[in-house]
Amino acid sequence: MDYQGNYFPEEHDENESIIYRTVKGIFKWTMYGISFVIYAIIIYMMFVNKDSKILERNYMLDNVSNAEETALYQINTRVFMNDDGSLQLHNVNYYQEYGYVEIGIKFNAKKLTDSDYGDCLDYVLTDDKGNTYNLVNKVLDKGGRYGFARICFENVSIDLDSNDLRYNLESTSDSEKPIERDETTYELSVYKKGDSKPIYEFKLYDISTTFNKTDYND
Repeated sequence: MDYQGNYFPEEHDENESIIYRTVKGIFKWTMYGISFVIYAIIIYMMFVNKDSKILERNYMLDNVSNAEETALYQINTRVFMNDDGSLQLHNVNYYQEYGYVEIGIKFNAKKLTDSDYGDCLDYVLTDDKGNTYNLVNKVLDKGGRYGFARICFENVSIDLDSNDLRYNLESTSDSEKPIERDETTYELSVYKKGDSKPIYEFKLYDISTTFNKTDYND
């Protein structure tokens, strides 16, 4: 580099053999080629293993004209994956008006289902009062090493007014009869078909689980 910061052009040693320069050039372009292949593989893996769109989509009001005006809540389940992340919950939505709970499922098929990406898992929603809820819709997809499902249960009645975010003890203190608080807990169990022992049991909702309004995604 000269005093102006310009680099001098690469000068070849007159004693440098043609064979040496050839080997040097081959090594240089081989390294470039390896780097290109590595980046291409990384980009490919990111593309094939990206999350399916069904994890976020809302299916249950497809035939309702005012679906976008329906109050839809995001349930922020605190534990949303198993210990090694091979089973995950995404976008747990509650349609208060219709009593639907819609849940996105992502699972590592190689780890959990012997590379079966199809209808290979059973989902059971229960509460601590002994009720079991009907599964009324299931949409499946796959990508890379993952299988995806969007499932929905009906006749679920979550009393959001009893949630810690809304329930105010002071508002009941002046009443002769305090407002009864619904403290029902909901649990989602995931099974491999044919197995009696669940892969994992998620506490989906209790009165300390936060929630927020969200937009309908069609």
